[in-house]
Amino acid sequence: MLRAVFSLFLLTKGHSGGTIDGKPTRKEVTAVSEILEIVMILSFGASWPLNVLKSYRARTTRGKSLPFLVLIFCGYIAGIASKFLNETYMSEFSSKWYVLVFYFINLTMVGIDLLVYCRNYRLDRLSEKAA
Repeated sequence: MLRAVFSLFLLTKGHSGGTIDGKPTRKEVTAVSEILEIVMILSFGASWPLNVLKSYRARTTRGKSLPFLVLIFCGYIAGIASKFLNETYMSEFSSKWYVLVFYFINLTMVGIDLLVYCRNYRLDRLSEKAA
């Protein structure tokens, strides 16, 4: 799978192989790695708003996991921290700032989902008292 991704990347660059032995260069590996990271972040970014909307409309915490949401939230914080601690990334920040923007957008969406969870938890308690 990874070789196919590298091959596709190299073909879009107009040549057939990285180094003399046919292995991709470090620069090519880094470029593909960044593309894959962006695809991951965009995939999560497209999923979170839908998840938040579904939670808001459901008006209940049933089917949701607070530990899961907290773990994802902490994961995004760790991802953001790793970017700030990565000297290579920070040295190229002016050309790669957009990656952090997507991390912050996703962190915000998970934070909103946590707030909706708290609201739904309160609604669940109110409905239990009324019953």
